Amino acid sequence: MLAKSAKEIRIELRKKKQLQSAPATSSHNGAGTSREVRLRAEPREAGTSQRSIGSRQDIYRTVPHSAEAEMGVLGSMIKAPREAIRECVEKINESYFYVPAHQVIYRVLVQLWDKGEAIDLILFTQHLRDVGQLDSVGGPGYVTELYGFGAIPENASYYIDILRDKYSLRSIIKASEASARQAYEVDQEPGGGQPKYSIPCLWA
Repeated sequence: MLAKSAKEIRIELRKKKQLQSAPATSSHNGAGTSREVRLRAEPREAGTSQRSIGSRQDIYRTVPHSAEAEMGVLGSMIKAPREAIRECVEKINESYFYVPAHQVIYRVLVQLWDKGEAIDLILFTQHLRDVGQLDSVGGPGYVTELYGFGAIPENASYYIDILRDKYSLRSIIKASEASARQAYEVDQEPGGGQPKYSIPCLWA
Protein backbone atom coordinates (compact mmCIF):
# COMPACT_ATOMS: atom_id res chain seq x y z
CA MET A 1 0.00 0.00 0.00
CA LEU A 2 1.05 3.57 -0.62
CA ALA A 3 3.10 5.35 2.03
CA LYS A 4 2.28 8.96 2.81
CA SER A 5 4.53 11.96 2.48
CA ALA A 6 5.17 14.43 5.30
CA LYS A 7 2.89 16.93 3.56
CA GLU A 8 0.07 14.39 3.33
CA ILE A 9 0.50 13.55 7.01
CA ARG A 10 0.14 17.22 7.96
CA ILE A 11 -3.01 17.51 5.84
CA GLU A 12 -4.44 14.34 7.38
CA LEU A 13 -3.78 15.55 10.93
CA ARG A 14 -5.38 18.91 10.10
CA LYS A 15 -8.45 17.18 8.66
CA LYS A 16 -8.73 14.96 11.74
CA LYS A 17 -8.77 18.02 13.98
CA GLN A 18 -11.39 19.70 11.78
CA LEU A 19 -13.60 16.60 11.76
CA GLN A 20 -13.31 16.21 15.53
CA SER A 21 -14.29 19.84 16.14
CA ALA A 22 -17.06 19.96 13.51
CA PRO A 23 -20.69 19.05 14.48
CA ALA A 24 -22.13 15.78 13.21
CA THR A 25 -23.55 16.13 9.70
CA SER A 26 -26.48 14.22 8.34
CA SER A 27 -25.84 12.17 5.23
CA HIS A 28 -28.99 13.69 3.66
CA ASN A 29 -27.20 16.96 2.85
CA GLY A 30 -24.73 15.18 0.55
CA ALA A 31 -21.69 15.71 2.76
CA GLY A 32 -21.68 12.16 4.12
CA THR A 33 -20.36 10.92 7.43
CA SER A 34 -16.81 11.47 8.63
CA ARG A 35 -16.09 7.80 7.99
CA GLU A 36 -17.27 8.16 4.39
CA VAL A 37 -15.08 11.21 3.96
CA ARG A 38 -12.10 9.25 5.30
CA LEU A 39 -12.78 6.34 2.97
CA ARG A 40 -12.96 8.62 -0.05
CA ALA A 41 -9.74 10.34 0.98
CA GLU A 42 -7.63 7.22 1.48
CA PRO A 43 -5.46 6.25 -1.52
CA ARG A 44 -5.94 2.99 -3.34
CA GLU A 45 -2.88 0.95 -4.09
CA ALA A 46 -2.24 0.53 -7.79
CA GLY A 47 -3.03 -2.94 -9.09
CA THR A 48 -5.09 -3.98 -6.07
CA SER A 49 -8.02 -6.20 -6.97
CA GLN A 50 -11.12 -6.98 -4.97
CA ARG A 51 -10.35 -10.67 -5.22
CA SER A 52 -6.98 -10.35 -3.51
CA ILE A 53 -8.15 -8.21 -0.60
CA GLY A 54 -11.46 -9.84 0.18
CA SER A 55 -13.88 -6.90 0.32
CA ARG A 56 -14.50 -3.58 -1.35
CA GLN A 57 -14.01 -1.69 1.91
CA ASP A 58 -10.45 -3.03 2.17
CA ILE A 59 -9.54 -1.08 -0.97
CA TYR A 60 -9.65 2.14 1.02
CA ARG A 61 -7.64 0.94 4.00
CA THR A 62 -4.10 1.99 4.73
CA VAL A 63 -1.77 -0.35 6.55
CA PRO A 64 -1.48 0.03 10.34
CA HIS A 65 0.67 2.97 11.36
CA SER A 66 0.66 5.94 13.72
CA ALA A 67 1.93 9.21 12.26
CA GLU A 68 1.56 10.81 15.68
CA ALA A 69 3.74 8.19 17.41
CA GLU A 70 6.35 8.49 14.66
CA MET A 71 6.39 12.26 15.12
CA GLY A 72 6.65 11.73 18.87
CA VAL A 73 9.72 9.53 18.48
CA LEU A 74 11.45 11.96 16.11
CA GLY A 75 10.56 14.97 18.23
CA SER A 76 12.00 13.24 21.28
CA MET A 77 15.19 12.42 19.38
CA ILE A 78 15.68 16.08 18.45
CA LYS A 79 14.85 17.39 21.93
CA ALA A 80 16.81 14.83 23.95
CA PRO A 81 19.22 13.11 21.55
CA ARG A 82 21.43 11.46 24.18
CA GLU A 83 18.64 9.60 25.91
CA ALA A 84 16.06 9.15 23.14
CA ILE A 85 18.38 8.13 20.30
CA ARG A 86 20.18 5.62 22.50
CA GLU A 87 16.87 3.95 23.34
CA CYS A 88 15.72 4.04 19.72
CA VAL A 89 18.76 2.31 18.26
CA GLU A 90 18.34 -0.48 20.82
CA LYS A 91 14.70 -1.14 19.91
CA ILE A 92 13.91 -0.01 16.35
CA ASN A 93 15.39 0.97 13.00
CA GLU A 94 14.19 3.16 10.14
CA SER A 95 11.96 0.42 8.70
CA TYR A 96 9.69 0.75 11.73
CA PHE A 97 8.55 4.13 10.36
CA TYR A 98 5.75 4.10 7.80
CA VAL A 99 6.19 7.65 6.46
CA PRO A 100 9.17 7.82 4.05
CA ALA A 101 10.19 11.28 5.26
CA HIS A 102 10.27 9.98 8.83
CA GLN A 103 12.58 7.16 7.75
CA VAL A 104 15.01 9.70 6.30
CA ILE A 105 14.88 11.92 9.40
CA TYR A 106 15.47 8.96 11.71
CA ARG A 107 18.39 7.70 9.64
CA VAL A 108 20.11 11.10 9.57
CA LEU A 109 19.62 11.62 13.32
CA VAL A 110 21.18 8.24 14.07
CA GLN A 111 24.10 8.99 11.74
CA LEU A 112 24.79 12.26 13.55
CA TRP A 113 24.52 10.52 16.91
CA ASP A 114 26.92 7.79 15.82
CA LYS A 115 29.46 10.45 14.85
CA GLY A 116 29.10 12.17 18.22
CA GLU A 117 27.90 15.40 16.65
CA ALA A 118 25.73 17.90 18.51
CA ILE A 119 22.02 17.74 17.72
CA ASP A 120 19.37 20.40 18.21
CA LEU A 121 16.65 21.91 16.04
CA ILE A 122 18.88 24.50 14.36
CA LEU A 123 21.89 22.23 13.81
CA PHE A 124 19.79 19.36 12.52
CA THR A 125 17.83 21.57 10.11
CA GLN A 126 21.06 23.02 8.77
CA HIS A 127 22.59 19.56 8.36
CA LEU A 128 19.59 18.40 6.32
CA ARG A 129 19.99 21.48 4.16
CA ASP A 130 23.72 20.86 3.70
CA VAL A 131 23.22 17.27 2.56
CA GLY A 132 20.35 18.23 0.24
CA GLN A 133 17.61 16.35 2.10
CA LEU A 134 15.72 19.18 3.77
CA ASP A 135 13.13 19.64 1.04
CA SER A 136 12.58 15.90 0.66
CA VAL A 137 11.45 15.59 4.30
CA GLY A 138 9.04 18.51 4.16
CA GLY A 139 11.28 21.55 4.56
CA PRO A 140 12.34 23.49 7.66
CA GLY A 141 8.72 24.02 8.62
CA TYR A 142 8.10 20.32 9.06
CA VAL A 143 11.27 19.78 11.09
CA THR A 144 10.15 22.63 13.35
CA GLU A 145 6.70 21.03 13.54
CA LEU A 146 8.27 17.78 14.76
CA TYR A 147 10.16 19.67 17.46
CA GLY A 148 7.05 21.52 18.63
CA PHE A 149 4.63 18.62 18.16
CA GLY A 150 4.29 18.11 21.89
CA ALA A 151 6.34 14.98 22.34
CA ILE A 152 7.77 14.39 25.81
CA PRO A 153 11.20 12.73 25.64
CA GLU A 154 10.52 10.89 28.90
CA ASN A 155 7.66 9.13 27.09
CA ALA A 156 9.78 8.05 24.12
CA SER A 157 9.60 4.40 25.18
CA TYR A 158 5.80 4.51 24.85
CA TYR A 159 6.01 6.04 21.37
CA ILE A 160 8.54 3.36 20.40
CA ASP A 161 6.22 0.61 21.64
CA ILE A 162 3.46 1.94 19.38
CA LEU A 163 5.82 1.86 16.39
CA ARG A 164 6.83 -1.70 17.21
CA ASP A 165 3.18 -2.79 17.44
CA LYS A 166 2.26 -1.16 14.12
CA TYR A 167 5.34 -2.62 12.46
CA SER A 168 4.37 -6.11 13.65
CA LEU A 169 0.88 -5.70 12.21
CA ARG A 170 2.28 -4.53 8.87
CA SER A 171 4.59 -7.55 8.84
CA ILE A 172 1.63 -9.88 9.42
CA ILE A 173 -0.29 -8.24 6.57
CA LYS A 174 2.72 -8.50 4.27
CA ALA A 175 3.17 -12.19 5.06
CA SER A 176 -0.55 -12.83 4.56
CA GLU A 177 -0.56 -11.09 1.19
CA ALA A 178 2.47 -13.12 0.08
CA SER A 179 0.74 -16.34 1.13
CA ALA A 180 -2.42 -15.32 -0.74
CA ARG A 181 -0.46 -14.64 -3.93
CA GLN A 182 1.24 -18.02 -3.65
CA ALA A 183 -2.11 -19.73 -3.12
CA TYR A 184 -3.56 -18.12 -6.27
CA GLU A 185 -0.50 -19.15 -8.27
CA VAL A 186 -0.81 -22.76 -7.10
CA ASP A 187 -4.53 -22.78 -7.83
CA GLN A 188 -3.97 -21.52 -11.38
CA GLU A 189 -1.30 -24.08 -12.27
CA PRO A 190 -2.39 -26.39 -15.13
CA GLY A 191 -3.24 -29.90 -14.06
CA GLY A 192 -3.71 -28.92 -10.44
CA GLY A 193 -0.20 -30.02 -9.53
CA GLN A 194 1.32 -30.01 -6.09
CA PRO A 195 2.27 -26.58 -4.66
CA LYS A 196 5.78 -25.43 -5.53
CA TYR A 197 5.88 -23.01 -2.64
CA SER A 198 6.13 -23.30 1.08
CA ILE A 199 3.03 -21.53 2.38
CA PRO A 200 3.19 -20.69 6.10
CA CYS A 201 0.27 -21.63 8.29
CA LEU A 202 -0.55 -18.34 10.03
CA TRP A 203 -3.21 -19.79 12.32
CA ALA A 204 -1.11 -22.58 13.81
